[in-house]
This record gives sequence, C-alpha cells and structure tokens, in this order.
Amino acid sequence: MARPKRRGSRRRYAPTSRPSTRLPDAQPGLSESEAHDSPLATLDPVVPYQIQIPDEGSALSAALPSLAVTPSSEAAAPSLASTPNVLVTVLGTATDSEGNSASLLSTVPRTATSASSTATIRPRSAEREGRTKIYCMGYEYTRANATGVKITYRCSYYRKPKLCPAQLVFYAETMTYDFANMIHHTCRNDFASGRAAVVSDESVCLDLTDEMKSFVDELVDTTDESPTKIWELTYRKFYENSVGVIRGLNKKQIVTRINNGRAAQNGKDLFSMIESPSMAKVKNEELGFLQFNYTWLNDTKIKQGKSGIDRLIGWAHPELRNLLRYEGVHLFVDGTFRSAPKGYHQVVTLMMYDPLTELFVPLFFTLTTSKTQDSYKKFFYCVEFAVGKKPSPNDIVCDFEAAIIFAIREHFPKTKIIGCLFHFKQACRRKMKAYRLPDDEAEIAMAFGVLDMLTVVNPDKISVQGVAWVKAKIKQRCEAKGVPYSREKWRQFWQYFERTWLEQYPPELWNIFNVERKIVNRTNNPLERFHRELNARLKRQPSLKRFVKTIEEVAQHYVILRRGIISGVAQAPARSTMRFPRAAKLPKIDDIEESDSENENAAGADPNNSDHIEAALSSDEDLELLYDTSFENEEATDN
Repeated sequence: MARPKRRGSRRRYAPTSRPSTRLPDAQPGLSESEAHDSPLATLDPVVPYQIQIPDEGSALSAALPSLAVTPSSEAAAPSLASTPNVLVTVLGTATDSEGNSASLLSTVPRTATSASSTATIRPRSAEREGRTKIYCMGYEYTRANATGVKITYRCSYYRKPKLCPAQLVFYAETMTYDFANMIHHTCRNDFASGRAAVVSDESVCLDLTDEMKSFVDELVDTTDESPTKIWELTYRKFYENSVGVIRGLNKKQIVTRINNGRAAQNGKDLFSMIESPSMAKVKNEELGFLQFNYTWLNDTKIKQGKSGIDRLIGWAHPELRNLLRYEGVHLFVDGTFRSAPKGYHQVVTLMMYDPLTELFVPLFFTLTTSKTQDSYKKFFYCVEFAVGKKPSPNDIVCDFEAAIIFAIREHFPKTKIIGCLFHFKQACRRKMKAYRLPDDEAEIAMAFGVLDMLTVVNPDKISVQGVAWVKAKIKQRCEAKGVPYSREKWRQFWQYFERTWLEQYPPELWNIFNVERKIVNRTNNPLERFHRELNARLKRQPSLKRFVKTIEEVAQHYVILRRGIISGVAQAPARSTMRFPRAAKLPKIDDIEESDSENENAAGADPNNSDHIEAALSSDEDLELLYDTSFENEEATDN
C-alpha cells in the first residue's frame, strides 16, 4: 500500500503564532536552551573562510580546544573540509587579545546521519502584550492575517466545537473597519438581536486598557469576588454593550492582575494597611474612623506554642461614639465569627439604644483575636479611652458567655446584666437536639407559654415549682397530641437545665420578673438581627479592606439616618412588640411529690398530687387569654 503524498512544504500557523527562525547549526549534543545561552549563538554569521588547523600552542586554540581558528590566507595548511571523516561547521567570528579576527569552527566526526541532520532552534519570542485581540459588540476577535492591504480578524471561537466563521477586516487604504461586510457570528444566538449597531467613525479603535486596569484594581481592593466574577463584571462594563472596536485586557491578563494584586496585599504590613487614610479616616471627611489598635502578649498562648500576640482593633464614627458620653445608656454587646477577616477570631459590636431617635445604633466595631475574659476587659478599657470618659450604662444585654459576663461585672459593677432571651431559648433547643429528643416533643416544649414560662415567673420559685409546672405542661400536651413522652431523655435535659440555667447562669440573668417594661422590650438582643444583616453584606472571612469599607458604610448610614430623624425628614423603623407569656399560677410545694423525678413508679408518689398540678395548668383553648402576649391587653385585663 502506497503512502499518501505529503502536502507541499508550505507551513500553516495559528493566527497568533510566529514561525520559528532558523539559527546557525548548533554544536551536536547541546539542547535548545543551552544553545540559546551559549555566547556563540549571538555571534554574527560570516562567509566561510578557508579552514585550517591552528598551530599548537595558539592562544585561541588553547581557549577553545574544540574549535579551529585561523584567518584566511593563501599559505594555508591542508583544509579540513577535504577530510572525509570530519564535519566542519562555521559558527561565527572571534577576536583574540591582539585584535586578530578569526573564524569559530565546530569539528565533529562525520557519521551516517550527521551530514544531513540540522538543528533548528526556536528563538525566544518577545513577550506579548495582548495586541492581537480586539473586542466589538461583546465579541472577541483574534488577528488572523496581516498584509500591507488589510488586517483580518476572526472570531476567537473559530475552532471546534463552535467553528464560528465571523470575520472583521481593517483596510489600510481607508484606515477603517469594514462593518458593512463583516461575517456574522454563529457562536452565540444574539448577534441579530439589535446589537449590530456601529460607531459613526469606523476608524475608531478605543484602547481602554488603562480604564480596565483601574476598574479591576478597585474591585480587588473593595471586594472579595473571585477572579472569574471580576472578569464577568469587567466584560459587561467594557465589552458586552460596545458598538465599536475596543482593545483592552483579555481574561487571562485580568486574572493574572487580580492574583498579583491580592498577593501584594497579603504581603503588605498589617499595621501600615490599618493606618492608611482609606482605613483610618471617615470617607470624604477629616474625621478619624480608627479608634484604637491595641496589642499585648498572652502568656497562655505562649505556653501553647503559639505566637502569644493578642490584638484589638476598633473602629467607630466619632458622631456615634460620643453618644456614650450620656448617662444611663442601654448597651448591647455581642460577637459574630462569620464576618471576621482571616487572622481574627470574631467581630465584637457595641450597640446602644438612642432614646432621642429610638434607634439601636452600632457604635464600635472591634476585631479580636480571642474571646477570653481578659480580652473583653481590655475591650472595655479601649472603648473608655476612645470616648474620653468611662461610660455609665444602666443595663447591658449580652450573650450567655461567662467571659463577657465576668468582664462586665468587673468593669461596670453597678450595671444590671441581662442575658439575651433569644440565646436562652436557642441554647435549650440545641441541647434538646443533642439529647436526641424527638422533634415533636421539642416543638411542644419550645412553643409559646411552655419553657419560656420560666422567664416570667418569680425566680425564687423556678427551681421547684416552675420546673414542675413546665414538666406537667409538656406531658399534658404530648398526651393531647398522642406523642410518646421520652422520659429518660427529658431527665437528662432537666439535669442540664439545673447545671446551666440555675447554677452557672442564675435566673436573674435571664428572668424578667419585676423588670421594667421598657427594658423588657429590649431583651431580645437587636444585635442578632444586625449581625445577620452585616453577614449578608460580607462573605465569610472577607479581606481587611473590604471589612473596613463595609462597616464604614454602615456607620455612615446610621449617622445620616439619625440626622434625618432629628431634623424631621425621616422616621425610625417600626419594630414589633416583643411577646412574653403572663406568669402562670404555680402549684404549691406541698402539692409536688417527687415532681422532679421522671420515674413514673417512684416510691411514695401520690397520684392525687398530679391532680393539683393539672389544676394549675390551663387548657390550650384558654392559653391566649391566660397568657396574654401584649402589655396593652394585659393592662386592659387588669382594669
């Protein structure tokens, strides 16, 4: 079978490729990189000289023993070219110390294949600057052919699988792009949807490289979007709706710029970034936004083999910060982990209820590297230093975290501490799930007027009468709904409740019996909602620049809103009234016989005692009337 004939010697190249340039033959045994790096590869080519072997002891011969060096002369020695077993190659010229010019030759034994073999070395191509691509009406074109008459661009998706035939031609004679005769695209189906408008001046080719660089750099500094997302935003802004020819950055160049920019940011000194005007001052104002940057050595971390450095960095708008100068303020302290930048443990927010505008105003945003009692104590000292005086709050609402509660007690000994009731119920629900209580039983316990009854009854009666009432209520509802009662699992839960909510966190932290109504309305920590909104604006572990930019925008929003409410052009957002059950009539202690025992057959248990407890329970039909949820209706009932 005969082999198919080869095509002609004409070579085909991709539109952006360059044909290799043939260099003088290199020494056999050298790789391409070695041939490029050799000083001989840079010598000027010469016309072949008459080649002779140099005299022994010649300086050039000693320096280059593998080469024969000689000037051309009539009194030449026998030529090597006539030697049948030697292959001689002229590489270039060289000059000795006396200024004599000579040829540099390569002599190797001739083999069966060396006479016809040649070494083709591809030169190092110059770095491309993206000049082979243009964009028009959202499509990317690549230069395919360039002559003295015209330059032809074709769609970058001309290869498989799309095989788009679109072409755009630039004519040198008229210096214009031929939009009228351009071949339409098939790579997308929206070419004929009214986007084929052209600019009036067909010779215009806008170079938006600098604008695109600025746009990409701004996104890198202010967002945490992925490189692909930033490319999409850049494409939509500069390319998608363009009606002329545009030259700019392609996707690869933009992704490289993003990665380089973020690498440079991560390599910057942290303190120089924090102290830069963009992060230390209020935008467009001569006001300081950075309030403190406190660092200390933590001996506990050093013993654990860590660096031992703890840090507090706090920001606040001066106009909001100064609200802490008022007496008897109501404060809220809470932390969130999700929006803390990498390297920090949490974001601690200090919020205040402003009675003038009825706003819950975030005052301080603080990054912390730990959540110990010592770090919270230093946090309150830093706030005091930034304000210029020690705040004097009437009450502080916080999470049920021992470290922050002890720090508040130490720094504000006369301030009432109120635990967040949302966290109280949330912690109880999580523990029910941990003990594998069925969802039906857990929902009954967490329903309005059951477990939360313990937050409104007399705290002195919670441990015995209150718990007995809740147990009986859960059993009653389970029986009414036909839900089996998990006696052993409930026993484990009530043991946890006694350890945690009666001993570790005493009822005065989460019980609102005899607490002023205006304070009760604030016990459902508004920071929970605020942190949800903050986390929605930030990705998990955002960059430090993005974090500071976001909290500065939030602070500016509250400054403007507060000014608007004071001037009468805005109103405070409406908030729903909190709902609490009215305190139930608890059974007497004498009526409770082993009520805290979950053993149905406990010795000495009197079945009549359960009747006394049942008498204290209301039916579900009377629940709304007995356990009124609004204070207005409560007053009406009392009257």
